[in-house]
Amino acid sequence: MIEIVIFIMVIGLAGGILIPLTQSVSGSANPVITQQAIALAQAELDQTIAQKRAAGFGPIASGACVVPMPAGFTCARAVCFVPATNLNSCGAATDFKRVDVTITNAVIGNVTAVTLLTNY
Repeated sequence: MIEIVIFIMVIGLAGGILIPLTQSVSGSANPVITQQAIALAQAELDQTIAQKRAAGFGPIASGACVVPMPAGFTCARAVCFVPATNLNSCGAATDFKRVDVTITNAVIGNVTAVTLLTNY
């Protein structure tokens, strides 16, 4: 009889620990999709830097991404001038452009990569 009571207590404790654990794991974002989104964002930033090297500082602007997106992913590129004193504040034309690339996926939401381009 004591063995049965101990068995029931062990099963109850195990269930109390495993149920929240399985719920948290099932609710977490898929790390493979997250890594893929990061790689896509980095590839788009690399293409933007290559565009700056080839065509200069001027043509870099907001708009559609150059890197083709696999099914389930979308990409947006936002570019704005920023002053050297505050790289988070868009404003009038300067020698610095902030480039934000946002990759969106229904499972993980948004992943944003940011870089700074200079007119030098």
